Amino acid sequence: MAKRTVTFQNKNEMKADLMKRCVRALAEAGDGNFDGLCEQLIQEEQRKGHTVVAKQLERAYQETRKRKKPVSMPQVVSLFCARSGIAPAWF
Repeated sequence: MAKRTVTFQNKNEMKADLMKRCVRALAEAGDGNFDGLCEQLIQEEQRKGHTVVAKQLERAYQETRKRKKPVSMPQVVSLFCARSGIAPAWF
């Protein structure tokens, strides 16, 4: 898999992109516990007045849930790390 290069205009854009990747990875897990976590994240962004980011997170979550297939927690971590460019740290 080729690593993609992403250029951000500012720190907030970078954080929003990282949150969307995290929401997608959690949604792909298909675990009901993660649904609540995603909802809390979306609500927190709405509370902060970040309506655009909240809508983007909601869309990312809904689109991912539509096409999800069950995966395990290690797969969720791997998906998130692969999308964010972070190396997983297994203890």
